[in-house]
Amino acid sequence: MSSDLAGKSSPGLHGRMSTQEALDQLLAGSGLTAQIDGGSVFIRGRSQAPAGGTAGEPEIVVTGSHIQSRDPSSNLIRRTQQQMVDAGYSNLGDAVRSIPQNFGGGQSPGVAFGVPQSSGENVGGGSAIDLRGIGQDATLTLIDGRRLVYGGYRQSTDVSSIPLLAVDRVEIVPDGASAIYGSDAVAGVANIILKRDYKGLATLARLGGSTDGGDHQEEYSAVAGTTWASGGFLAAYDFERDTPVVAGQRSYTATTNPGLTLYPYLKHHSAVMKFHHKIGSKLEFELFSLYNKRWSSQAYSITGLTISPSYQVFAKTTTLAVSPSLTYRPDDNWQIELIGTTGFDHVYYGTDQIYLGTSTTQQRSCFCNTSRSVEVEGDGQLFMLPAGALKVAAGGGYRNNSLHSFDIVGDVHNADDSQDDYFAYAELSAPLLSPDQHSLFGYKASLDAAMRVEDYPGIDKVVTPKLGLVYAPSPDIDLKATWGKSFKAPTLYQLYNSQYAAVYSASSFGGRGPVGSTVITLAGGNTNLKPERAETWSATFDMHPRAIPGLRASIGYFHIRYRDRIVSPISSYTNALNDPRYSDLIASDPAASAVDAAIAGRTLYNFTGATFDPASVVAIIDNRSQNVAGQTLQGVDVSASYHLATDREGIFDAMVDLTYLNSTQRLSARQAELPLSGTIFNPPHWRGRAGLSWTMAGITLSSFVNYIGVLYDPRFTPSPRIGAQATVDLTALYRLPVASGFLHGIELAGTVRNLGDRKPGLVRSNLAYQATYDSTNYSPLGRVISFSIKKDW
Repeated sequence: MSSDLAGKSSPGLHGRMSTQEALDQLLAGSGLTAQIDGGSVFIRGRSQAPAGGTAGEPEIVVTGSHIQSRDPSSNLIRRTQQQMVDAGYSNLGDAVRSIPQNFGGGQSPGVAFGVPQSSGENVGGGSAIDLRGIGQDATLTLIDGRRLVYGGYRQSTDVSSIPLLAVDRVEIVPDGASAIYGSDAVAGVANIILKRDYKGLATLARLGGSTDGGDHQEEYSAVAGTTWASGGFLAAYDFERDTPVVAGQRSYTATTNPGLTLYPYLKHHSAVMKFHHKIGSKLEFELFSLYNKRWSSQAYSITGLTISPSYQVFAKTTTLAVSPSLTYRPDDNWQIELIGTTGFDHVYYGTDQIYLGTSTTQQRSCFCNTSRSVEVEGDGQLFMLPAGALKVAAGGGYRNNSLHSFDIVGDVHNADDSQDDYFAYAELSAPLLSPDQHSLFGYKASLDAAMRVEDYPGIDKVVTPKLGLVYAPSPDIDLKATWGKSFKAPTLYQLYNSQYAAVYSASSFGGRGPVGSTVITLAGGNTNLKPERAETWSATFDMHPRAIPGLRASIGYFHIRYRDRIVSPISSYTNALNDPRYSDLIASDPAASAVDAAIAGRTLYNFTGATFDPASVVAIIDNRSQNVAGQTLQGVDVSASYHLATDREGIFDAMVDLTYLNSTQRLSARQAELPLSGTIFNPPHWRGRAGLSWTMAGITLSSFVNYIGVLYDPRFTPSPRIGAQATVDLTALYRLPVASGFLHGIELAGTVRNLGDRKPGLVRSNLAYQATYDSTNYSPLGRVISFSIKKDW
């Protein structure tokens, strides 16, 4: 029996109830959780990941630390698979987009044409996590604690490629974590934790669609597995196909550009596999692999007129990742793990022009990423302190990422480069007070410290520390605080994307030189880039009163000071030559040698309509990617949940998640600080989600309210206001009460998302190919109804 059960007792049971209802009542207030998996019931401590079957040791995964079984000092957002299913989600991308701290921009299939690249994009139809809206490349996403290959060109991970049937839970730490995990973990880290074991077979089929038209959804999934005395195997597969939504199907966009795609055509095949086996009593081998193939397509036209050319944009993405590991446990207190990963992500994309029934190839390109790494880490107890064991973790390794970006057809902007990364880290967790001490100074306390060193040859060496403190004055309250530094290495695309120069007339930039005067602008990659750096701190108040079993509430404050952000600092070339904000980026009256150097080795585009004359150049404007921007983010996260198991009325679960964000940005030292949050194509100041579910006799009914706060459009003066929006989701699940036979193990579900069919708030647009709403915050799908049937075999 697990040590988690030692000293535990449970109240008696009476009345008729389901197995799940009985377990909820037995474990209420115990600090234990139960999982029904493949016909078996597993009881574990709340810090443990699910263990299935009878194989081996229970898996313990702690997000935000390499040390097992310690109290996290950062706020933790947790969604179990059952919670996501009860909320009506069958796709992990949709599930994480419902989390208030996650911005719907970044890499997301719902991002339409015309959105600023810094706010969102849709390359290949994947879904990336973008905490606080800082950028998908500033949130680190892991699978079972492991980095996988990047997708596209923005250093992101597609979470929608993971079948939800294989997922145990998602844990998100919205706090800087570079001292633990290295680059990218500025806004935080998300860990997709898969089931360790599964015994049996489950299949699922789902159909759905929008009542306004389009987005016809078809999905089929399966998970199967088995266990044996020393190991286990699990495999899961998911197929989904969604038809597109076009502007002509929505009243708020139909008149501008009826053929504009608002939500793309999507189809994918995804699979994951996990295998683990103990070799003797102390050594265990584990293998994880993921495969995804996705197709997406969307269309737009420049003018919206029926006789104008239209453009079809499509992509095919293939992802493969493999990660073997060996874990050695010399005793009950220590483990040493050797982990390897390798994989590739190839996004082949293209554009065809369609005019008067004739299709012409415009572009065929690829963002082809590969990755490989090896890492060794160990953690365990060093020695005993009066309050408990001093725990440590240490490790190091090597990682290589490469990007081959090339054009098969179209403008040539080839890049074929790679980046090495050597790293080492150490982490410590020291208990200061324990409940067994019965101290007058409090119930429990611990101090955490971590430091990581990363060496990117030719770029920089980065040292990132982090400190954390947990103090519980009583068993009912936890006070937490963290401070640390984080960073993001420049992406390979930012470093090595082809550089080019463009020639314009000086008058179009506000110049007053002689007739025929020209300006050269420089854009593209920059091999002199350095890592972006951030300083983060947080404070959290957690409450879990013994007097009200099942209640947990927290409120946390966060602050991020993010500097040296990589941007193209000139947002508008209009009157740039006379704008003092850009003076340090402009070389006026350049010498002939400077003009020659500016165009040497770069693709040159001439937009003047005349033959280029180097002597006519009156200024060179450097708008390449540079480490010049700064951002400040601060806000509050509030969450509360209540679980109540009754004898006769069933089980009730209520939750509230609310976040407030205030973020600003300065593009360069001479430019003013401008608001980001609360403006279109950025997160709103306020975003929240509240829900209530009831379970009894195999029936679960859930309702959720999603809130998006007010936004303003700073592109116009005065700034138009887009009002707040609240939508309601409903889900009903019913598990047939059949003990045996074909109908045993069948679960029926129905979901209605956006019950009131609320429409996005409209925004002004001067571009026919730009949607007339903020597609980073609002969805064009409207009311979506879906039905599914799941069977455990």
